[in-house]
Amino acid sequence: MKVWRKMTIATGAIALLVSFTGGASAAQHGERDLSDGVIKSVVCRGRRLDMQLQTHEQLLHLYTANYFKVRFSAEGFQPKGTLNPCRDIRGMKAQAIFYDVPRRPNDGILISVELKGK
Repeated sequence: MKVWRKMTIATGAIALLVSFTGGASAAQHGERDLSDGVIKSVVCRGRRLDMQLQTHEQLLHLYTANYFKVRFSAEGFQPKGTLNPCRDIRGMKAQAIFYDVPRRPNDGILISVELKGK
């Protein structure tokens, strides 16, 4: 397992902000899913992050117990300074990859978030 606790910004079109390798297998979660939309809200309590992603069809509730384990990246722009997902990503277009939560069709456990440039 590799975890970078400090958020760093790489040069180039895609900036890797937080990297995580390892963790629970798909058998411990639902199937993986992917959705594009706009981040409507972000609430953090300690390391827990709850996010609402508005897609064309629905409002998704995506969350993680530790946002340092979520891979954040940026496409088409270079973030200014260090990005704090708890305060800096609301209102941004994004693509989220997450595990589906069984019997809760609008909920998901975050794996990664790719922020889109304007």
